[in-house]
Amino acid sequence: MLKKIAVLSIHTCPVNNLGEKHSGGMNVYIESLYKELSGSNCSIDIFTKCHKSHFEKVTQISPSLRVIHVDGIPENIEKNDAFSYLPHVEHAIENFVSKYSIKYDIIHSHYWLSGSIGLSLSIKWKIPHVSTFHTLAQKKMLARVGEYETNERLKVESTMAEHSDSIIISTQDEADTIKDIYNISNNKLNVIPAGVDLNLFKPKDKVQSKAQLGFNTEKIILAVARLEPLKGLDILISAIYKIESNSDITLLIAGDYLNNQNEFERLKTIVNGLGLTKNIKFLGNIDHNKMPIYMSAADVLVMPSYYESFGLAALEAMACGTPVITSRNSGAKTFIEQGRSGYLIPWNCPEHYAERLEILLKNPILRANMGQKATREANKLSWNTAATKTELVYSNLIKSA
Repeated sequence: MLKKIAVLSIHTCPVNNLGEKHSGGMNVYIESLYKELSGSNCSIDIFTKCHKSHFEKVTQISPSLRVIHVDGIPENIEKNDAFSYLPHVEHAIENFVSKYSIKYDIIHSHYWLSGSIGLSLSIKWKIPHVSTFHTLAQKKMLARVGEYETNERLKVESTMAEHSDSIIISTQDEADTIKDIYNISNNKLNVIPAGVDLNLFKPKDKVQSKAQLGFNTEKIILAVARLEPLKGLDILISAIYKIESNSDITLLIAGDYLNNQNEFERLKTIVNGLGLTKNIKFLGNIDHNKMPIYMSAADVLVMPSYYESFGLAALEAMACGTPVITSRNSGAKTFIEQGRSGYLIPWNCPEHYAERLEILLKNPILRANMGQKATREANKLSWNTAATKTELVYSNLIKSA
């Protein structure tokens, strides 16, 4: 029997350009998961806000998967200021569904802004509601001094935890956090790791990949992240400075800076102050389909985030045969084997990153061995597996509704 699924990704469109403001791993997660699910017995509508990149009201990705852009949130509204506009978005979704007489079997909300609407619609439509937080406000505030989240978000996430029929999370660590914060039972929690597109992300010749990007013998460090303080890019820049011999090191930072000017200017000031302008290049947006070349060219990928619920870029780099250095606060610790496929840093300070970077960059045999182990670990996680497990959650909820 065909399952009709409504998916809410209100604040960010899954077919947006990666690295743009509010675009990142969540976009890849939603697009990849539902592409895979739409190949099974599911018909899927993803609702998101209107934005400049896509003028079509409906973007048909496949015969059984489409993205529906709804009005309600003005174009330049900041994510944390979007809450007051959610009733307009909910009304727009209801109008679309009513106009085409659509009846959904289940609704799945991604992120708290979607959850606020999803909980309401699930009651109106009398269907089960699934939530995926992607990040948790309380954990973000604990991860970095000065990190602020609104009271609205805190309240909505608490309500989502209490009233969702099921919660899907990518790691057991995140499941334990949700259980501890909100005191909910294991029965509601489903740990389903994200996947990686193994047809796109696979090892390529490193010398050829570097040549394609215009590099020769330089040692390349890659960071893939939106430019925001929580991503810890200032820590990585300072780590480059602390490496004794850094003249042949190039740090490539892939992530939109045009829509993140304040953080871009702050990072540039640090780069200039440390005299690293020749070592560090801000690439801006890189198309997701081109990312394998950068990940294959890189000698190491570094993810210095203060908080990362999963760390999809780390998994993609590993699939390309590139070792990863990241914080123990990252969800990537669930698929990185310490000292074998990468390094997990206990404290987010430049000295620890510099120490591990020096070890890897001075030892090509170690890098190669770690890269091979990284690929083997990444190959265990596919979007097909994630989609199969997600569909099972949906089916069980629909049967019991």
